[in-house]
Amino acid sequence: QNMVRGELSKMPKKKNEVSVKNIDLGFSETGWKPVEKVEYDEWEKIGSVLQQMGASLPWWIGDWLIYGKWAFGETYAQAIKITGMSADVLQNYQWVAGKVATEDRMMELPWSIHRVVAAFEPLTQRHWLETAEKKGYTVNQLRSAIQLENMAQLPPPIVGNNVMGDGEETAVTPVARL
Repeated sequence: QNMVRGELSKMPKKKNEVSVKNIDLGFSETGWKPVEKVEYDEWEKIGSVLQQMGASLPWWIGDWLIYGKWAFGETYAQAIKITGMSADVLQNYQWVAGKVATEDRMMELPWSIHRVVAAFEPLTQRHWLETAEKKGYTVNQLRSAIQLENMAQLPPPIVGNNVMGDGEETAVTPVARL
């Protein structure tokens, strides 16, 4: 079985990175069993590393797919075979990674929030990512906030010669905004 050794404490630390002392972490493809005694603070750090790895996986796979396409012309067929993931999942990872620049990705927010804003221009992405972080939005809350803002920016619908919402009474049923 392949085991992963912890050399994380020697790696340069960036924002939100956690280091673990040089111990045999005891990871295999199917489990974790420490080879030596792990103190509580190290156990917590290992948990933080695992959480960061899980949260980063969609980004890593998306960036890996982009590189594979650029460097080798590899397609989803190879990636499906290598990862065991569906084409839909891989396409989502690659699309979001290709749309949201590395410097705009916010570690504090889940990948799914980034997916919501990926279709926007970078400035708009940053606005909504910062808003989501500040207000603690879930994916659905962010979608609703974006939808409300978009609706507020639309002109009122026109029914006949009457602009709805101008205070005039009308017998015509308002047309739903698109």
